Amino acid sequence: MLQANTKDGKRLVLAFLPRKQIEWHRKHSTFYCPVCGEEVIVKAGEKVVPHFAHLAQSNCPNSKGGEGPYHEQGKMLLYKWLKEQQLSVQLERYLHKINQRPDLTLQWKNKCLAIEYQCATLSTNEVIHRNNGYISSNITPIWIFGANQFQRLNEHSIKIKSFMKQCFLHFNSNPSLIFFCPHTSRILAINDIFFVSSNKIVGKITFHR
Repeated sequence: MLQANTKDGKRLVLAFLPRKQIEWHRKHSTFYCPVCGEEVIVKAGEKVVPHFAHLAQSNCPNSKGGEGPYHEQGKMLLYKWLKEQQLSVQLERYLHKINQRPDLTLQWKNKCLAIEYQCATLSTNEVIHRNNGYISSNITPIWIFGANQFQRLNEHSIKIKSFMKQCFLHFNSNPSLIFFCPHTSRILAINDIFFVSSNKIVGKITFHR
């Protein structure tokens, strides 16, 4: 997770700090999980986004399903970009009522959106479970995939995984898929989607920065 609480209850995001300050905190500070209150440790190697981690024996729901550097970097970049747009966005907000923690939670046009930045394959049942949880709380799920999930077959056709069929965005009845690459900071959108087989679609592919 990218954020944790200090002893005095303040929320800290390590990735916003200079490396020297992170190292100081690693040696001198104590941090706690915002969900369960357990003590967490600083992880800040050269090849990872600085973050916090539970100890191995933790039973906190916030500790399940570790995230890799690719996911953490993408989540942080999306968060920073939304903040720069002056939008009301929260990082890793835990929703106790449904026991879910979307990567980002956004207030937009009187709606609450849960943004899932998905860089690994999920089961279709897990996606349905998450979507149903959000909808039951009057929250709209928005799925953004890592560019590592993008499989282009030719100019207009794309291979998709089964779980992605539950993740389409719908704007004016036009289904869309969105991918984001944290290495290039580029967004790829697929619009005007049409299925040609169970795992193959064609559509209009556009790139954005």
